[in-house]
Order: sequence, then structure tokens, then C-alpha cells
Amino acid sequence: MAAYNITLLGPSAPSRFGADMAFGLNNSGVAVGTVAVGSMPQWCAVQWKKGQGPALLTPLGPLNSVAYGINDSREIGEIVGGWGQEPIHFPGQAFLYKNGVMHDLANIFKAEASQAHDINNDGVIAAWAGRSGRVHAYRYDSRGVTAPEDLGVLPGHSQSYAFAINDKGRVTGVSIGPVAPHSHAFFYDKGMIDLGPAVSAKDINEAGQVVGARFVDGASHWTAYLCETSSASPKFLDLGPLPLPGFVSSEAHGINEQGDIVGNSEAEHPLWQTRAWVRPAGGPMQDLNSLIPPGSGWLLNRATAISDKGQIAGMGTYLGQYRAYLLSPGPAPSGFAFLWPWRAVIDRLGLFFGWKK
Repeated sequence: MAAYNITLLGPSAPSRFGADMAFGLNNSGVAVGTVAVGSMPQWCAVQWKKGQGPALLTPLGPLNSVAYGINDSREIGEIVGGWGQEPIHFPGQAFLYKNGVMHDLANIFKAEASQAHDINNDGVIAAWAGRSGRVHAYRYDSRGVTAPEDLGVLPGHSQSYAFAINDKGRVTGVSIGPVAPHSHAFFYDKGMIDLGPAVSAKDINEAGQVVGARFVDGASHWTAYLCETSSASPKFLDLGPLPLPGFVSSEAHGINEQGDIVGNSEAEHPLWQTRAWVRPAGGPMQDLNSLIPPGSGWLLNRATAISDKGQIAGMGTYLGQYRAYLLSPGPAPSGFAFLWPWRAVIDRLGLFFGWKK
């Protein structure tokens, strides 16, 4: 029996590139990410929120933008991400979307490039900024009047990236040495604490539990981990790959307050197939594809965020296209669907960007 109802995060008909992606999710079920627009590979930061009837797909900014994080402020939330010529590379700049207005944070970070990846319920942002080869993690109180706080790097390292922040203002991310692949996860409270070698540190909850991926004992594939930071020394629990034939690696992307974790696992055979998973707190890792209605047309590839209510956002292949999805425990509420007619999306984006009058 399916444990989740799956809903397509519109538009109902994608760009020919079909590259819609969901990265963030709040406790009101509002997801954020990016959708492919037009006949060329350009993307627009969007939010998907529950409306009267179908959910509304709302463009947040100009083309070449992506939304990464959303908080619980005013139900819809404050949203952060990046925009620019190449929003996930140089020279993109961070943004904050608040009260229906996009705020460019370039003048805040005063750097060649910046990206904002997460925002807590007090409006404090986890970000990175700098120039190529000299990027630092930052914490910035968007409701205060202080300058962004440079979190620095671990000893002997040259760069750091902040990816998540909790309501206590504690930040996690990675610090990188001058020679790859010497990257370590970090936990920042009053100073930067070394969590040890890691490929990524993607999320943190209020208990200070950090999730990401790392190599273990010289293995050729990385594994998802759960790191407890509450003790004097960090304690890692390696989660391993999905217990399916051929699957060899995994990465964790999100954790909620209950300790439920989501991520993806990859197989060498069949050739580099990727599947999304959920690990209930203290339980075994489960393939999310086995927990949705059979015959749905979906192959869930990545799970990127999980709310305290157990909803999950991510990406997968739907009828041959790479699409964004939302999973909700149990049956969907009556009259609620995350679908948006394609013509309406074109009209809405056209009015927003001035294509239509």
C-alpha cells in the first residue's frame, strides 16, 4: 500500500527541456525551486503554493534564477536563492524574496558572486560569497542592521560554503582545502567546528543533527551520514546505500525536527540509476518509489527536503520528463492538486517578463 500521495509540481506541460526542480519546502507545504522556460535552456525561480483549487506557480524573479530555501514566515515564507548570468556558478548573486518583492543582495555581500541557500524563521540567511577560488560561508540577519558575518574557514583551508541554518542560528556547510578533495563538513555556532572529512553537509535541524555525504575508510563511493553535534566530539552514523541490487552510494539532502531524513542513492548497475529514499528516524532507509501509488508514471530520483509534517519535495522522471514533485503522507486533501495549465503558465510568465501586454 502506498504511504504517500504524489503530486506534480506544475506546469502541467514542461519546457522541452523538462528540467523543473524543487529544492526547498516549508511546513505549510510551499515548495520552491526553478522551472525551465522557453525554447532555450533558461530557468526561473518559482514557488508552488496551495490556492483555492489548483496550486499557484509563481515566478519570483528574472530568468536565470533559482530558489533554494524557504522559511515558515507568514505561511508563504521568505525565500532565498540566486540569480545572474549563471545562478549556480559565477557571477550569480544572492536574493531574498519577501512580501512579494525580490531583493538583490549583491550590495549586501559586496562580492563578485554570492548565493543564499537557506533562511531560518528569524530571517537569518546561510549563504556564501566571494570571488573565484576565495569563497567564504556567511550568516546574515536580513531583519537586522548588521553586515553579513564571515564565518571563515577551517585551519589550512581556503574556501567555505554555507548550505543550511536552524532557528538557533547554527550553520552547516563545507570547508575546502587548497588541494581537492580535502573538504570537511563544518558546524558553526560561536565558531567553526570541524566535523571531519565530508563531500557535503546539506541540512541541519534544531537538535544540531547534520546530514550530507562522505567517503568512509577509503571507499570509492560516498555514503549518506547523520552527524550528532550535541556532544563534545561529533558522532557519525553512516547510512549506506539503498538495500537494492547494484546500489553503491547515497547522499542525504534533508532532515526534519523528528530526525526523518531524505536523499538519493545511486547504482552502478543498472547504469547509474538514481532513486530517492526516506529514512524515518531510527528506521531503515526505504525506496520512495515503493511508497507511491503503482502505475503513477514516476521514477523518483532525488528527495531534497522534508517538512516537520512529513511532506517531501524532490525531482524525478515523469512520463519521460524530469519534473518536480511533492509527496504528502496519506490521501491528498479533496480538491487539492499541484497542477497548472500550461497556457496559464505561459501567460503568467509572459506578463511578468513583458513578453505579453
